[in-house]
Amino acid sequence: MLPAATDARPIVPGKSPTSPWTFFWIASIAVFLVSLDSTMLFAAFKAMRASFPGSSAADLSWVLNGYTVVYAAMLIPAGGVADCFGRKKVFLLGVALFLAASAACGLATSVNWLIAARVLQAVGAALLSPASLSIVLDAFPQSKRAMTVSLWGAVGGLAAAVGPSLGSFVVQTLGWPWAFYLNLPLGALSLWRGLVLLREAKKPENRRPVDVIGMGLLIVGVGALALGIVQMESPAWTAAELMLAAGVGVPAMVGFAAWARVAAAPLVDLRLFEHRTYAFVNLATLFFGLVFSMVFFGFFFYMTEVWQYTVDTRPASK
Repeated sequence: MLPAATDARPIVPGKSPTSPWTFFWIASIAVFLVSLDSTMLFAAFKAMRASFPGSSAADLSWVLNGYTVVYAAMLIPAGGVADCFGRKKVFLLGVALFLAASAACGLATSVNWLIAARVLQAVGAALLSPASLSIVLDAFPQSKRAMTVSLWGAVGGLAAAVGPSLGSFVVQTLGWPWAFYLNLPLGALSLWRGLVLLREAKKPENRRPVDVIGMGLLIVGVGALALGIVQMESPAWTAAELMLAAGVGVPAMVGFAAWARVAAAPLVDLRLFEHRTYAFVNLATLFFGLVFSMVFFGFFFYMTEVWQYTVDTRPASK
């Protein structure tokens, strides 16, 4: 994923520039909420299922899977959108969509409503994530970027680690809708301060054109492959349907790679991967993300489904 390029520091007009740490926290609050929300729902799954007794576990799984598929498909294209239209606009739009969708999730009266709201939430999360990194990179001098990017990533890791415990407490004391309502006050703070303090640094003459073809191929490719993966063990999907998803996803990804080599302004410049450090860092990040997600998901459900612990960590009565 390439961060959106900018041409000037995001400062407020006046004699004294705002501290770069202010921009760091504006961006990091939103990223914290995205990561927190993804793991809090592990604890809320049973409670949500009890609220919609007419729905099967497979139907309700799309509350998690729909978010995962859309977020995965939109993340890199969202960086391209921020490149074109400016990181401030895209970041604030993403935060606003994420907050509106969070409120809609909490107010959901049906599974279909909840799934639709989660899809909108995923779009907002995908828009704000690369733009927030661009804000952090642009706020600090190059000598401090390695440290600040590490801290930016640590914020997401901390939120993911806190999510299951906080989600268990919230679900037990307030109910599952509050797993979404908790996003609203902190998200509103990030949106408000972003509106007041951030200033778009992108110069109109330097805007890159949107790689619509590359964006479309990547969304279809990643979306189809992610869909096939999350439904691999679902009894509702046949082998033919899974093969169809792979048959759409793989050619789309191959087409994306071919297009990126000939496009004048590709969504992802594949020549970057010719640099060994860049390629290995991205590969390591991919594996870390996969293992990190699987450990949290597997550990939580092993504790609740195999060891029969409730969300308040006490053994379930037999």
